[in-house]
Amino acid sequence: MTWEVIHGDCLEVMRTMQAGSFDAVVTDPPYPRAFMGLYAGVAEAAARLLVDGGSLLAIVPHCS
Repeated sequence: MTWEVIHGDCLEVMRTMQAGSFDAVVTDPPYPRAFMGLYAGVAEAAARLLVDGGSLLAIVPHCS
């Protein structure tokens, strides 16, 4: 098993990657409420990148 940590703007980086080539996507988007819209984009990109049965793990903030 191999793994790699890739640091950068996840939406930009994910656009460059081959579809169906990941078992997991782990991300920690910015927490401020202004960035909440990123989660939908990450989910869409992960759906393209993940193999069947793959996992998207996103660290999410507590917002009230």
